[in-house]
Amino acid sequence: IWLLLLSISMLIGSFLAGSVPLAFKLSEARLRYLSALSVGLLMGTALLIIIPEGVETLYSAQELGSTSSALPPSSIQGRHIPAAWQDVHMAPANWDHVTLDRRVPPSDDTIKQYGSKVDINDDMDDVKPKGAIDHAQASDVPINHETSAHQYIGLALVLGFAIMFLIDQISSLHQTLPRRDLSPTSRFRHAAPKGPSQMTPTVGLVVHAAADGIALGASARHPHLSFVIFFAIMIHKAPSAFALTTVLMNEGFMRARIRRHLFVFSMAAPVGAILTYAALLFSGSPDDQNMAWWTGMLLIFSGGTFLYVAMHVMEE
Repeated sequence: IWLLLLSISMLIGSFLAGSVPLAFKLSEARLRYLSALSVGLLMGTALLIIIPEGVETLYSAQELGSTSSALPPSSIQGRHIPAAWQDVHMAPANWDHVTLDRRVPPSDDTIKQYGSKVDINDDMDDVKPKGAIDHAQASDVPINHETSAHQYIGLALVLGFAIMFLIDQISSLHQTLPRRDLSPTSRFRHAAPKGPSQMTPTVGLVVHAAADGIALGASARHPHLSFVIFFAIMIHKAPSAFALTTVLMNEGFMRARIRRHLFVFSMAAPVGAILTYAALLFSGSPDDQNMAWWTGMLLIFSGGTFLYVAMHVMEE
């Protein structure tokens, strides 16, 4: 419900921000101030909140995997263990008042009952069912994501940064002049000649908005974090929606068609957030380890996308 409310608010806020150029006209100086504020907020959110939270969540998945490897002997690989041996193993840890004659041979009834399932040695420590796994061996059973969590941190971060870089470079192939502007509106001002058939920035902005939705969907389990990410997304989605509407108006699109493009852009982040949360919820078994691992990976990935947007606008 919390994620649904944030998604609806994001949809309404983005659509209203993009509708401003259709009713009002803001100066470029004020838009630059808003862009500068969004850069600082994006950088701070990525470095101080999203990435650290993703790393912490990823390592918490590793801890969950480590604890899940401590299995009770009676449940290891579904093997049958004699009840007599379970009684000895499951006895209280306080053995101060217990004395055992380690040389007493087993009774005939015990041999008849368990026969080949029990190895009988002089030392009672060696009495255990064939095929049983002790705690040391059980801890060696591989658990997904247990030993290589740190290897995925840099991979997810670089992947998010690289994907946004590729999207930006592909979009720039359709422009005649290099982008050296400061504001999102001037970013597309020197595009190729106007016309409804000209490729618009809608596709690139929609993909980026969907990446923003990944951050929101991955943080849905943490209400405080999801609200901070929602606020950061809305701050930089407002000038993006404003820029999209302005560019489409300059290219000669009709107002009804502009609103359709704006609606698709506004829907991208909420849909991305809901799909991300659904994928986390229904991917494989809904255990805490897999949920925490994928949540951490997506948070770090979205942190990389935030860093690219912030650094790109900042260098311009």
